[in-house]
Amino acid sequence: MKKFFITLLLTIIIASGAGIVKAYQVNVDGGTWNYGVSSQYVWSNYYHGKKTHYTSVRGRYWATSGYTPKGRWSKVSAQKRPGWQIWKVNKAYYGFY
Repeated sequence: MKKFFITLLLTIIIASGAGIVKAYQVNVDGGTWNYGVSSQYVWSNYYHGKKTHYTSVRGRYWATSGYTPKGRWSKVSAQKRPGWQIWKVNKAYYGFY
């Protein structure tokens, strides 16, 4: 549960903007997390060499990579929410099984 709250804390809330790409790559929890939002999509990719893991995004809909074995990238993307839905922001997550 602690990992879940840490994940939520690290989740990026990105304001919509046409043509703007906000991308981040950070080393966290022993792995590499690449996440962001473009003019059309929100994405989350995570790599961990020793733990099974997953990535999820909340854009226009929820999407998840599902179970990803250690040593492989988990990748997921979804259409981002329209700019006028500012109360429903685009979010990226990662976690462990």
